[in-house]
Amino acid sequence: MSSRTAIQIFEDSMNSPNALTKLKGLLPPTVATDSFIGSVITYLKDNPKLLYDNVPQDQLMIEIRRAAKFGLSFGKHNREACICTYKSGKQRLPQFQLMYRGCVRLARNSGEIFNVRGHTIYAGDKYKYEMSTNNMDHQPAMLDEDRGEGAIGFYAVAETKWGQEIDYMTLGDVNAIRLRSPSVRGGSSSPWDTDFNEMAKKTVTIRLCKTLPLSDEVMAEFVKQEYEAVGVGIADAEFTEVPPEQENQRTIKENIQAKAEQYKDSEKGPVKNDFQGYSNGDGVEPPLGSGFENDF
Repeated sequence: MSSRTAIQIFEDSMNSPNALTKLKGLLPPTVATDSFIGSVITYLKDNPKLLYDNVPQDQLMIEIRRAAKFGLSFGKHNREACICTYKSGKQRLPQFQLMYRGCVRLARNSGEIFNVRGHTIYAGDKYKYEMSTNNMDHQPAMLDEDRGEGAIGFYAVAETKWGQEIDYMTLGDVNAIRLRSPSVRGGSSSPWDTDFNEMAKKTVTIRLCKTLPLSDEVMAEFVKQEYEAVGVGIADAEFTEVPPEQENQRTIKENIQAKAEQYKDSEKGPVKNDFQGYSNGDGVEPPLGSGFENDF
């Protein structure tokens, strides 16, 4: 069976009456169903392994619908979402991932956030971060040769109705996240290898967005994205899974962090993922030829 035939079969399944009804119920009113399906089909043509390579097609559809809920595009020139895979036994389980542009769009869609941007600080830049006043004074070196040996920090800035919000991470902070990534632990090819700075900006942007007044739905997606990126899947039902006598003593964030601690030393065994079962530790890998590493 040719790749084209497989794509046609999947396109037919997306355009079936039942699938269209579900998709139209998920997509925001501003996103045309035909446009969203077109971006998905184009993405699958560029990533035919998603239609072969032992990827469960029903699970692939579920992950596509996660992106549809927010109206995110899989388009080549304005990519806000992608589908990566985890190896699990003989299968490769698909997983929706936000791109950097997708993070920005979700924050903007809240109505409270005017703009969000991630930035890289190089060794040759002049900068001063004042945590007490939540202010970053960053003067980038204008020439490549003046930037120094490489990146030393990353920050994200959100322009809101009430002012400016900033989050900052050192290179060490980012590397701590990178080293927990399933793909890095498993020794697999990863966007961290090819586009470290863009992955770092995405990481600090998501962390900042979790402090902003976003909808419960968007906040839940940011939390899922953050913990799936380090091989931890925490079901929504478990976000508040604490003894009744402790309900007023632990925040949701603290509860999530406590849950994550159970898995952070999972390098010696399989990585538990409550969304999709167990991974063998090979982690998330962009499909070959996806262009994923160049489209943050």
